[in-house]
Amino acid sequence: MITDEGKGLPYFRAERLSDGEWVVRKGDKAILSALVLPDSSSTWLALEARANALSLWWQEEGGIDDLPLQLDVLGKLRQKLA
Repeated sequence: MITDEGKGLPYFRAERLSDGEWVVRKGDKAILSALVLPDSSSTWLALEARANALSLWWQEEGGIDDLPLQLDVLGKLRQKLA
């Protein structure tokens, strides 16, 4: 498999467990503790960073008003990984 991990952000993945706790599956655990997740993160399932992308998985709840909070957390994640 060819990857471009060395060309961008380091790989990071955190997942929310069924009990509501977050666990870092790959990457620096300090990154997650440095992020202040909003109350709406209770409907989020995972945060992931790859060399060329940031991803957020969430349950089909909420609405357009949640997007600014999601973008803010993804921006902070990018800053912490850079």
